[in-house]
Amino acid sequence: MDTKSINKILKRLPLFRGLSPFIVLSIFIFSCTQNDIQNASSGSITQDSINIVQSFSKSKNNKDSSTIYLKVAETIARKSAKNEAIYLGVLSKEIFMQGQLAAADSIADKGLSLNYESEWIGLKGKFYNIKGNVAGLKKNIYESIDLYLQAEKIYESIHDSAALAGIYSNIANCDFSLKNYPSAYQYATKAYSLLPSVKEANIASNIIITYALSLNKVGKNKEALPFVRKADSLSNATQNKVGKIVATIGFAEVYKSSRKFDSAAFYYQKCIALSQELGIKHFELMSQIGLMSLYEEQGKITDILRIAEPAIELAKEQQNTDVLHTAKRIAGKAFAKEGQYQKGFQLLTESYTLYDSVAGVENQKNINELLVKYDAEKNEKAILNQNLLIAKQEAKLRSRQIIILGLVLGLALVFILYFYFRKLNKERFLRFEIEKQLKIGDAYISGEQKERTRLAFEIHDGIASELTGITYKLRSNNANTNEIIELLTGLHENTRRISHRLMPIDFEQKTLAEAVQNLCDKNSTSAIEVVFFSNMQKEQLEINNSLLLYRIIQELINNALKYAACKSIFVRLENKGDHKIEICVEDDGIGIDENEVGKGFASIKERIKSLGASLLIESEKNEGTTVKINYSNE
Repeated sequence: MDTKSINKILKRLPLFRGLSPFIVLSIFIFSCTQNDIQNASSGSITQDSINIVQSFSKSKNNKDSSTIYLKVAETIARKSAKNEAIYLGVLSKEIFMQGQLAAADSIADKGLSLNYESEWIGLKGKFYNIKGNVAGLKKNIYESIDLYLQAEKIYESIHDSAALAGIYSNIANCDFSLKNYPSAYQYATKAYSLLPSVKEANIASNIIITYALSLNKVGKNKEALPFVRKADSLSNATQNKVGKIVATIGFAEVYKSSRKFDSAAFYYQKCIALSQELGIKHFELMSQIGLMSLYEEQGKITDILRIAEPAIELAKEQQNTDVLHTAKRIAGKAFAKEGQYQKGFQLLTESYTLYDSVAGVENQKNINELLVKYDAEKNEKAILNQNLLIAKQEAKLRSRQIIILGLVLGLALVFILYFYFRKLNKERFLRFEIEKQLKIGDAYISGEQKERTRLAFEIHDGIASELTGITYKLRSNNANTNEIIELLTGLHENTRRISHRLMPIDFEQKTLAEAVQNLCDKNSTSAIEVVFFSNMQKEQLEINNSLLLYRIIQELINNALKYAACKSIFVRLENKGDHKIEICVEDDGIGIDENEVGKGFASIKERIKSLGASLLIESEKNEGTTVKINYSNE
């Protein structure tokens, strides 16, 4: 292969004079992913959100226990839709950082499909951000910008300045890839103006560098350098190694634009060393290709050939078509100048093949402009055709008026019938609701009456009997003082217990979970432990329904205490989602047979029926009893 053939290929290849779009893209990746972690624990910070983020962090630091920590995060995510959004947000970020773009995009779609409440709608913006990142790396730059603008709307609605700063910085990076430097400068300036609201040093450093590079690209090189120094000082003060790498790249780019090649080479080499130390291959690759481009401008052929092969291999490993194309182009020209024409021709041919995919981003804007012109011409023709159609339609309009009038009358009749039947259905529904409330009221009165009867028996058989015994003891001549004190102590405990049960429960001030927790605590003793668990501490039910459920749980606990001969009672009140609540009372006692189930649970079944709930009883001899109640809170 001779020089003539090499030059023929070179004429067909574009000349990339600057590497900053590649460099800025690497900055955008790290800024957005760090921002995801910040958003995952923003807003009303809960212990669950902190635990999810910490579990992911521990899974990275403890590779042997990684599966366990991720399982913990997944379990916490099932508690609520908000926890699931946080979990999916952090997971999509981790998958994205591993280069699994399709998987990250799929997880982000799942996150967007969740039902969001206004208090934590900001989490939704994170998924638009991730999808924007994925689209950017796939060279769908305009799609990427559209997704960032969706995130911008959400963050503007909740006045989240820190998140907006990250989004504006990402849009600026997209404009760098499109070589739309004025727009990049505009968005980078907006991001920098919001810098005081950004708390995370890594993100702040990235925003400063993006702003500095935008200054550099609009010809304000001297103004750019102080901002790079500011980002570098920030990374040093916070010991932020990733921020240090970003600032180092910023120095290299600014010095290169100012044609201070020795300084630029120094900072590129420094960035390669820092990237290798942290194992961040993306930054290492960007620095290597920046160094190759710098050597090309200086005509240092030997230096290019020294670093070409590692740069090409790293670009292949990272599947970065942009960088691989540029690296092979620079290396091919260098080999040709050294007289190694066969090697040079091979690399330049491969670079030209790769250019087909790279050119898509470069030409995307031009294609869109042509489409706009085409649409304008098409619209003009459409207007002419529309005027012709209007003329024809006016001739047919009178003949259609009668048909339209008939249709209107028909629709009016349909609407009248619809509203009539709708009213009938509404009245039928109201009657059903009234009957349901009457049944609940009857069950409530019946439950209260039964509770009073049971307490009367307890007073008669318990307190009255104990008072009689104490009276006899006191009348006897040889009364034992300690024995009488012991009887009085027992009488006091029984009186106190019955008094607590007689106290009305104010379900306007207290939730069902809080009332049941209090009930379990009061019934728990050293002999029999009553354990309570619930995931609905703050959820408020309708007052009458809460009281009925409370009385049912109270009766089940009393039955277990009296007849089960158990050591432990477990009470669970759990929100299963979709307005479904499950109540479970379980003991480890002697169990009950089928005949006793029909007798002992008659009143409980009646009250459960009035609530529209279902009852399941499971019992084995000497294996305990489990009672489950499934209730719909709609």
